[in-house]
Amino acid sequence: MEEVQNLAETYNEVDRLPLLRQLVDGLTPKERHALTLLIDIKNDRLAALPVELVIQILSHLSLLRTWTLRRVSRRWQDLLSSGQIVDAALKRWDTHNPEYRVKSPRTSGTSEDIFRRVQSWRLGRPFSRCSRHISIGNSNGEQTLQATRTYALSGHYFAYIGTSSAEDGAVIVFNLLKGSRTRYRGAARENMMCLSLTNSIIAYCSFNGKLYTSRHDHTQLGSIQLPSAGITAFCADQDTVGVVLQGGGCTFITVILYDCTRRTTRHFAIDRLQVASETNISCPITVLQIDVVAETVDVFGQEQIRTDTSAQSWNSYVEHRRYSFAGNYLGSSSWKRLGTRARSPGQMDRFNLTDLHHAGVQGLYVFRTPVLQSADQVAPLRVGQCPLQMLLCFDSGKARVVEHVFPSNYQQYVDSSYGRGSRADRVCPMLWKGVEIRADPGMYFSTMSETDGYRIRNSLELKSRGYDRPSQVLVNESFSIATCWVSQAQEWHANIFCFEDGLDWKVPGAEVTPTYFWDATTSTDMKHDGF
Repeated sequence: MEEVQNLAETYNEVDRLPLLRQLVDGLTPKERHALTLLIDIKNDRLAALPVELVIQILSHLSLLRTWTLRRVSRRWQDLLSSGQIVDAALKRWDTHNPEYRVKSPRTSGTSEDIFRRVQSWRLGRPFSRCSRHISIGNSNGEQTLQATRTYALSGHYFAYIGTSSAEDGAVIVFNLLKGSRTRYRGAARENMMCLSLTNSIIAYCSFNGKLYTSRHDHTQLGSIQLPSAGITAFCADQDTVGVVLQGGGCTFITVILYDCTRRTTRHFAIDRLQVASETNISCPITVLQIDVVAETVDVFGQEQIRTDTSAQSWNSYVEHRRYSFAGNYLGSSSWKRLGTRARSPGQMDRFNLTDLHHAGVQGLYVFRTPVLQSADQVAPLRVGQCPLQMLLCFDSGKARVVEHVFPSNYQQYVDSSYGRGSRADRVCPMLWKGVEIRADPGMYFSTMSETDGYRIRNSLELKSRGYDRPSQVLVNESFSIATCWVSQAQEWHANIFCFEDGLDWKVPGAEVTPTYFWDATTSTDMKHDGF
């Protein structure tokens, strides 16, 4: 083992490759397994080995075990996701698992199962085991604070504000493992305007400014009456709830931090956010992010300024500031997009800053609404062509607002969907571990890998369709949820997909048949891209 490590440090890639191959041929299975454990450690020095040699070393491992080694480095992830490596790994599959025969016709259920697993792993998602479809309320749900904040996913809990006559404005928490629903109401059974969810608590606030907190076992924690009902942003982390109160004209801004376990409150005032333009317009705060471990508070404000009388072009601004829990100013960042364009003629699809969603990467969060490209960066739009899109993200480690630009082939599909009558703001994408996920308002929940681009996609069929209003996506390690509006029933529906093999998902009404993905052989053909 020391010889392998010394070779990796001493020789360049061209010179050491034949020596390493010769050395690996002499390793016993036990030594290869020991080498595997070393390679699997992130940032280990053996990550410098040529990936072709590593595949040779790991040839005794199963395909799914080999796939986990993509975590070693970005280079490994790219190479292990290439078509050449995938084909080689598939050819070895029947050697390690005699019961699986990839060489058999693709019509066999076993082979289809293998290819579905391969595609989902290439996209950075585990294997979809089952799905569930539920109704989550009627049209009144859009009237609450931050429409997308009406839904929340944390661990195996999915929460939303009930808007039907039976639910009467209560907060509904759906246990995705047990299939049970728990209703949380205020002391006066008043309607709720916003909620936030963590793995330990559920926090919700009424239109009258009353804040309630409770554990998932229905144990009531503290509740306080806020000094104002002017809530513009709401967030929870662990057992702490953050609230932004903002008065008229953005002149009075207070951040309140409530520890619902200790039942203690701290608050501090902050200066108003201003757009960095010649007008110095105040920027209302709409998003709040708190970090209990780092003891930081991040506030985000947005403003759009029309640049022409036809309301077809806007300048979009986002301002961000970071404070400590003690109220000390720590830093700021900003983002602007000039001359944002919409299709002409037609209604302007404005950029609305919504709450942050964790992107599956340490410290990276994404705003759940797409940003339209600048007018000065694109040619005049044709009829049926959607403005170019990107996602706005927040890097918590660097405390910066950053952009995530979609691949051109992703944009091509948005254009085709947009041309069929769907507005751009109804195609709401999500980012998870470098994979774009889109809840199509028509029929599919789709993902596309940055590395594979157009060649590999993965579609999960939704049980309900919604064309009139934006679909939303919630995702974590075990579940993916796509919400959509069903105009015929005048209801919001949620399509829930379980991806965790280790979960015993005994939810009434769940379909345990694995969701079918597109065949890897046809996904390379642009005529059979699954849409």
